[in-house]
Amino acid sequence: MAKKFRTFKMNDLLYELVAFGKDFSLADQGKVAIFREQNSNSYGVMPVAELGQYLSGSKNNALLEKRLALYKKRFVGRTDVYAHRYYNKKIAKDIYAPVVTFKDGRPQPEHWVPLTDNELKKHLIGQQFLGFYPMFPDNTTKYLVIDIDGHHEGDKWKEITNSIRSVCQKWTIPVLVELSQSGQGCHIWFFFKNPVNAVIARSFGDALLKVTMAINPNLSFKAFDRLFPSQDVVSEKGIGNLIAGPLQGERRREAKSVFVDENFFPLRDQWQSLENIELLSEKQINILTRNLNSQSSFHLFEEQEAQTNLLKEPMQINQPLAIIRSNALYIKKDEVNRHQLTQLKWLASFRNPQFYEKQRLRLSTFNEPRIINVFDETNRYLILPRGIEDELAGIIPILSGLISQYLEEKFMLILTVGFIVIRLVLLML
Repeated sequence: MAKKFRTFKMNDLLYELVAFGKDFSLADQGKVAIFREQNSNSYGVMPVAELGQYLSGSKNNALLEKRLALYKKRFVGRTDVYAHRYYNKKIAKDIYAPVVTFKDGRPQPEHWVPLTDNELKKHLIGQQFLGFYPMFPDNTTKYLVIDIDGHHEGDKWKEITNSIRSVCQKWTIPVLVELSQSGQGCHIWFFFKNPVNAVIARSFGDALLKVTMAINPNLSFKAFDRLFPSQDVVSEKGIGNLIAGPLQGERRREAKSVFVDENFFPLRDQWQSLENIELLSEKQINILTRNLNSQSSFHLFEEQEAQTNLLKEPMQINQPLAIIRSNALYIKKDEVNRHQLTQLKWLASFRNPQFYEKQRLRLSTFNEPRIINVFDETNRYLILPRGIEDELAGIIPILSGLISQYLEEKFMLILTVGFIVIRLVLLML
């Protein structure tokens, strides 16, 4: 007589629960269930804690409802509008758009469909991809997210993510790191006890990024444009930028869209981690922002009068610093420390007035950077525009009056701090 297995339904397919086992991988997700598609030899494995939502029974239904309530509490901002992901044929890629009503076969852009529990369940079991709008109509939010995207940060995204995590550990900032749906980036989540003004949340994010840049110059200025919420205010009829909902069922089975540790392995119990994360109060956020800013001496080009002595903070340079003046100013990156390298980058950056004008008028700031950079870099050199020579001389007092007076095309200035030796070397053609 054939053995009968417990059956359950997932994504409209019927499966049989074959056995239980233990996860011996580095991820160590504890007890796992082994199942197969009914009447086939197609097997699958899933942590028991996650499989419970698909099993019938009042206990499992109660568990699903509990998790649904927690999910809404942590991630869902506005409930009067949400987004679906769909494939756009014109641009040949998946995009998100608000769910709206239809009339005579045509979408009604301003007639949003409210979010329902059933839609959330579809997202969690993998039948749908949802996006949420973190900004409430009163310009408050209940979380901040920093998006570290592999498309912007290249192969450094893991290193950058862990640098932010290190800063959070140092300052005792509660954080959860989600591996993105692509698996090539992370969303770094900070949750609040009560909704706070988006300006407060984003200022906290700015301060955290500045401190991180001091220990990891690989963090690009584009990160300042990858905060969610993505604006300080929204227009009366605006909804702001959306963020893809985490823990999407289909992606979870690929170990993506899940919360991960510093080795980027999924946390053993996703829901327990989400429930236990400490929530920040507005008072805590303001204190952290103030303290983080006190640790940063970075200033944009227009703020250069307040800039500190580059060569005295945080340590004195006791080796030659070469500045090559050609079509631009070339500084060897290995001759300055990380903090000083980041200071130089900030000196060659300024606020984008168009961004702030659009924000003032409550227009969309999509694809409009907050900070414009006029520096470039290679693996060896930081390349600064010649237009900031005077500011650079002001930062390095011993160069004052020397750069503009003596430093000409095809010459190198060798500055040795400590020995106070200055010599000009004619570069070989």
